[in-house]
Amino acid sequence: MSKALNVAQNLVNLSIERAEETSDNSYLITFYKMHKLLYYAQGLSLIENGRVLFDEDIHAYRCGPFIEELSDFLLTNIDNPVTKKFETAILSKDDMSILEKVILFRGQLDGRALGIETKNRDAWKKTIKKGDKTVILVQDIKNDVSTLFEESGD
Repeated sequence: MSKALNVAQNLVNLSIERAEETSDNSYLITFYKMHKLLYYAQGLSLIENGRVLFDEDIHAYRCGPFIEELSDFLLTNIDNPVTKKFETAILSKDDMSILEKVILFRGQLDGRALGIETKNRDAWKKTIKKGDKTVILVQDIKNDVSTLFEESGD
């Protein structure tokens, strides 16, 4: 299992590659977008691999799902997308596949749209009622992402 920082760096790198391949900068990642895509990646890993992608908890913040350990990572890119790749350890083939699917599934949405979408999911709504910054249970994340993929037909 990986650390959220390593997963986030690989996610950013894949988003840059996708933006370059398609000439579509909407794939590039900002601070808020990263947290929401990692939420989807965690859920998809639970569905497809039967395990979490990273150890760190995902919390229900007023802005949507948030990984506290990444509060400083990309903070300078709140509104500006990252365009430079990170030198980081590559994840396993299965884990990279999860990130690629998430980029293809929701990578073109901006952080605001992803925030609205994730805050309309049952897991966030249920958890935020317990208080801001409460941990979202992994089973709830899995259920939310499963439902979202079913609704989208993917």
